[in-house]
This record gives sequence, C-alpha cells and structure tokens, in this order.
Amino acid sequence: MENTKYQVKIAPIATKDLKEIILYINRQNPTAAQNLAQTIRNKIITVLGTNPYLCPLVTRFPVLMAAGYRRLVVHKNYTVLFVVLGETVEVRHIWHNKRDFNLLV
Repeated sequence: MENTKYQVKIAPIATKDLKEIILYINRQNPTAAQNLAQTIRNKIITVLGTNPYLCPLVTRFPVLMAAGYRRLVVHKNYTVLFVVLGETVEVRHIWHNKRDFNLLV
C-alpha cells in the first residue's frame, strides 16, 4: 500500500495562533517555547502530510463537522484544527485545548 502525500498549507490565522502561543510561553521559558514550536511543526508535517484521515472529525460542534474540520492533538495542551481539500491539508487554527471552540462557529 502506497502512502499518499498531502501538501500541507498553514493558513495565516494558524500561523498567528502559533506565534501567539510561542510568544506567551517564551516569556516564562524560552527553551520550552522553542521545543513546543518544533513539536507542533513536526507533528503537522508527519501526520497531516501522510495520513490526515487518521485524525477524527470535530464532532462536538456540528457546524465544524459539516465543514469537514478534523483535529490533531499535537501536545497535551494544544490541538490543530484542519480540513482536507483533495490532496491538500489546510491548517486553519492551532488552539489551546481549554479555549472555547464555539468562537469558531
């Protein structure tokens, strides 16, 4: 069985999300911030670039589920929200798990 390779695109808002997360953590622990950024980037590339369908749909919010949003937990505190559009995976948000996902609806 051949592995499908997906092109991963990160939306500007997701880039902004990641920058805000890293800047916040950097105030307390620059090393942890750098490690977290690398962990998130690696998981996005390795998981979403090879098999994004391993990640579940966001079923808790019907509007997001209807739009095809899936989630990838990249760290115990952070989740990547994305959609698969053909051979492209578009990362739409990177959020803290305690953040209110209703803000997306």
